[in-house]
Amino acid sequence: MDGPVHDVLVGDRNDYRQTFIETEPYQGGYPDFIKYNSLDEATATRGPPRSSIFDDLCYYHTCHGNLVTVDGNPKSATLFLQKIVASHYMVLAEYNRGSLSSLEWLLSRRHTFSNLTIKWVEERWSDLQSFSRRCEDYRRDLRSILRELRMRDTPGNPSDWMDASQDFLVLEELLLELNKKAQGLVSSFTGLAGIVGNRQSLNEARAVRLLTILGMTFLPLSYASGLFSMTNNYLPGGSQFWVYFAVAIPLLCITFAVPALIGLAYSRRTLRQRLAALKKWANSLVNG
Repeated sequence: MDGPVHDVLVGDRNDYRQTFIETEPYQGGYPDFIKYNSLDEATATRGPPRSSIFDDLCYYHTCHGNLVTVDGNPKSATLFLQKIVASHYMVLAEYNRGSLSSLEWLLSRRHTFSNLTIKWVEERWSDLQSFSRRCEDYRRDLRSILRELRMRDTPGNPSDWMDASQDFLVLEELLLELNKKAQGLVSSFTGLAGIVGNRQSLNEARAVRLLTILGMTFLPLSYASGLFSMTNNYLPGGSQFWVYFAVAIPLLCITFAVPALIGLAYSRRTLRQRLAALKKWANSLVNG
């Protein structure tokens, strides 16, 4: 009953296969929620088997059944089940917190984003959207549990460990915080996608610049060779072949010089604007 999943389908809708996987509880499973009087008493118990909800219920009713007062209301016998469900939700919330923290660490512990690709950023962005959707689904499930079991919507006594409604309310707040964190990371990865996209556009612009330089190099040479190929005197080996170099080399220099001078004029104007803005800022600072 409620055992771990071992057989999964791997692949897409058109091509998939059944595969056996070995699973184990995340970080050893949920901690024992019984409030013991001392550490020695806690270490003396073997704890729940965590193999299924049925086995865990058998353990708690066998070893700690004296803590529950069962009356005519069937709800009185569900305390351990409520605590187990809340404990599983706590482990689930911690798993999502760890996953979000790992994605946040990828952004905060990098000196450069040059090795990132748009595909990688889009996959992480999709994962964050999935985290946000799942956190909202978990919160909706918790609200359903509180409503169906008619638990109170306000926190009770924090020292009363047997109050399961306190656990579900705290879990709902925790999942709300995780949802907000996921949405914040979505915005961060959206900005990262812009950074990576701009870097790739810059690399493409550099490649286009190289092609432009090659075109500018061969254009004067081909023009000069076409101009002086009208007569045999300007062919290689002819008496006037030196005129080809005398015309082609100056044309090549002019072709590269004109764009360089235009770019230099723009850069000088930008530099003058920056110096003027800096001077204006300094005057305003001095004049108060």
